[in-house]
Amino acid sequence: QLAYWKQHLAGAPALLNLAPGEGRQREENFWGGVHTLSLAPELVAGLRALSARHRVTFFMTLLAGFNVLLGYHLRQDDLVVGTDLANRTDVGVEKLIGFFVNLLPIRTRLSGDLPFVELLRRVRETSLGAYANQDVPFDKLVEELRPERVAGRHPLVQALFVMQNTPKSVQEFGGLKCGPVGVTSRSRFDLVLFVNNPEADPFTTWMYNPAVFDQAGISALAELYVTILRAVVADPEITLSSLYAALETAKQQERAARQKQFQAASRQGLATVRRRPRSNVPVVT
Repeated sequence: QLAYWKQHLAGAPALLNLAPGEGRQREENFWGGVHTLSLAPELVAGLRALSARHRVTFFMTLLAGFNVLLGYHLRQDDLVVGTDLANRTDVGVEKLIGFFVNLLPIRTRLSGDLPFVELLRRVRETSLGAYANQDVPFDKLVEELRPERVAGRHPLVQALFVMQNTPKSVQEFGGLKCGPVGVTSRSRFDLVLFVNNPEADPFTTWMYNPAVFDQAGISALAELYVTILRAVVADPEITLSSLYAALETAKQQERAARQKQFQAASRQGLATVRRRPRSNVPVVT
C-alpha cells in the first residue's frame, strides 16, 4: 500500500497557495472561520441523477466540483485534496469506541480542456485507489515522502473535502432533548468543505483559515461552487475552459452588483445629508 501512495503522489505539489496575490494577511492562530450554504433540492436531485448516470457516488461528483473550484481559484491543474475516512474496514472494529479516522490525500489532474464527465472518471479512479490503500497512516506517508515543510502549513494537504454522513443523533430523557451544538473550532487546514446530511437535505459548511480568507471571500467562493454544480447538471459534457469562463462571468456580475449597491447606498446617504434641517442657533460674532 505504501508503494501505491509513493506512485500516486510522485511529483505532486507539496503546497496549495490558496492565498495568491498579497498572500497570507494575518498571524496564524488556527482558529477557523465558518460559513454555511444550503444546496437547493432541485440541484441535489440533479446531482444525484448525474452521479447515477455516470456510475459515481454523490461524494465523487461533489469532490470533482470542488476540484474545479480550486483549479479556477489557484490557476493550477495538479491538486491534492484530503478527505477523512472512518477507517473501520474490519467488522471487528465497527462497534469499538475510538478515533480510527485516517486522512487520505487524493490527487486530481485537471490537465487538458477535458469535459466534466472525464473529470468524474478521473476522480472515481483516484478515489477508489485511495480507498483500497487507506490503511497506511497519514503520519507514515509524511515520514516516508518527506514533503516540503512550511511553518504554519499542514504537510501534503491544505484543502480538505469531507462528507459528514453520520446520522443525526437527538436523545430524549424525560422530555429533555439533547443534540449536538455547533462550536467554533481550530482548523489545521486553510480550507475545509463539509457536506452535511448528504442522505436527505445536504448543506455545505466551509471552514477557513482567517489568515487566508475573509468572510466575504469565502462567501463568494461558496457561491461559485454552486455555480459549478448547476453548470455540470445542466451540461455534464461542459469543458473546464467553459466552466472557468462561466465562473469569471459570475464574478464580474457579482462585482457589478456590489458596485451598484454601493453607489445606491452612497446616493441615499447624500440625500439624507441634504434633507437634514439647518441649525437655528444664532452665530455669535
